[in-house]
Amino acid sequence: MTKIDFYVLDHEAVQQRYLFACRLIEKAYRLGNAVFVHGSSQPQLDKLDQMLWSFRANSFLPHRYYPLAEGQPPLAEGEIILSTGLPPESYHDVMINLSNQVPDFFSRFQRVSEIVVQHEKIKQATRDNFRYYRERGYEVKTHQLAQ
Repeated sequence: MTKIDFYVLDHEAVQQRYLFACRLIEKAYRLGNAVFVHGSSQPQLDKLDQMLWSFRANSFLPHRYYPLAEGQPPLAEGEIILSTGLPPESYHDVMINLSNQVPDFFSRFQRVSEIVVQHEKIKQATRDNFRYYRERGYEVKTHQLAQ
């Protein structure tokens, strides 16, 4: 069964959510996981894309958008994928959900991570997501993080 983790930050700024997402992506990637980041909009993923290039000076996290644009090479094993749609068939390790809703395909992943900041819209959406997982019998772990 999919393991669900909620990371609750004590910041209101959405920027902190992206920064923590970068750290979480880096950790999962370094542990050898195929990481799929599900976003609610292209501008949201564009912001994350920019931060993945610059959040740490000495770190490179190979990532790109999915579905792949015509003419792009096929996915490399374990590449980090950013998408507002369905994940590639081969991705089932880790999903980081930055969307305001739980995607229908979440249960195909071994782990799902949700990141909560104290911004009212995000807080309400992630509460709804928490309730959604719980009502379906998933064990949900909450991690309170002070930054």
